[in-house]
Amino acid sequence: MIESPKSLTAVVHVRFHYGEAESKATGRRVETLSKLLDHASELRPEHQELLVKFANHLKETCNKSG
Repeated sequence: MIESPKSLTAVVHVRFHYGEAESKATGRRVETLSKLLDHASELRPEHQELLVKFANHLKETCNKSG
């Protein structure tokens, strides 16, 4: 019988695109998110799950706004 895994580790790749007309503040926010993603594999599984949910929320929000 195949058992379900006791824990899972997710790797999330998020790509951010923004125009050159955006302010430098946007670049700092992207840099902050990039640093968080760099350390995502070191997070506890429940925090990784929150990160995945957040990434899905961002994706849905971007899709709704066009």
